[in-house]
Amino acid sequence: MGLSRSAIYDRMDKNSPRYAEDFPKSFPLGGKAVGWYKDEIDAWLASCAINGKSETPSNKTITAPSSKILATQAPLKLAQPFISPPKRPTSQSPQKRTSRPGNLANAIVEGGIINDRLIDYLQMKTWTPAMGSLLIAGIDPPLNCNVIPADGIGLDGKPLESNDTRFYEARRIFKDWQYWDDDSHLEVAPHIFINWCQEERINSEWLRLFLELLGCSDDVTVDLTAARFALLTGR
Repeated sequence: MGLSRSAIYDRMDKNSPRYAEDFPKSFPLGGKAVGWYKDEIDAWLASCAINGKSETPSNKTITAPSSKILATQAPLKLAQPFISPPKRPTSQSPQKRTSRPGNLANAIVEGGIINDRLIDYLQMKTWTPAMGSLLIAGIDPPLNCNVIPADGIGLDGKPLESNDTRFYEARRIFKDWQYWDDDSHLEVAPHIFINWCQEERINSEWLRLFLELLGCSDDVTVDLTAARFALLTGR
């Protein structure tokens, strides 16, 4: 099918906004293994082709190391020196947004602040999987957290509650990572987690911003946020 694991299970989850009633249903094979009937998959693919909804397949695979800290010998290379992890704003005193409609100068300043925060996180040696899930969803994580909290602050300073779509995305990413990571790594190098998100085709504006800060190209057209605008003006 060329779909990521998360996309497949979202289409079978009735509580997911991507749920598809006609999507082939899986059945247990024992343990964590599940299977699908090939004729049902073929019928669904044929339906997609007829309706013009087919998706581009991917042949990429990814293998996890067995060590408890998931890292490689290729560290992130950023121009800035190492910066200690940023202090997380409290829900009682959320970070104020400085931009106003039509004020380009303030938009650049605000976007620059957001980008600096992301760079701080990129320069950390490791993330916990929960931290990575929160960051990719656009949430400022508690340092070294191992669970998704009930509420928090967005990377843009916006106070968030547990029913916010960002928390839904963070919980989904974290669940997919736990399903994929059989060795239950306690820590992971930032670029390894980001690469995994790419392999899983996670659709996140914050992931694209992280990639741009790392100097990776992105062919997807997205809205020009304050952070992206500041990044482009800085270039």
